[in-house]
Amino acid sequence: MSSWFSGIPSPLEAEARSLQLALDWQSSQKQNNLILETDCKQIINCIKAKKFQNNEVGDILRNCVEKISTFQNCIVQFVTQQANQVVHSLARASRSFACLQLFDYSLI
Repeated sequence: MSSWFSGIPSPLEAEARSLQLALDWQSSQKQNNLILETDCKQIINCIKAKKFQNNEVGDILRNCVEKISTFQNCIVQFVTQQANQVVHSLARASRSFACLQLFDYSLI
């Protein structure tokens, strides 16, 4: 799955979109049991409290909560940036690309 976005999203919007795309992808793969990890505590807090801002990020997270409820077993949990080092390194490297793009490289 690849996606293009115009403009430069805020870090919070980028995290929210990443979660939304992961949920979309896993849904299309017919997965029922899912563990998603993020190093964005604000995303976790919004999802658990189900309190969303009236903006793009709030709309994305509202959509994520709806998608989470469609899975048989779905956990979205916080991990520290140190524990998430590979993803953090990829995120830093992605800033050097000329275009904003999501790459899908499955290890399976």
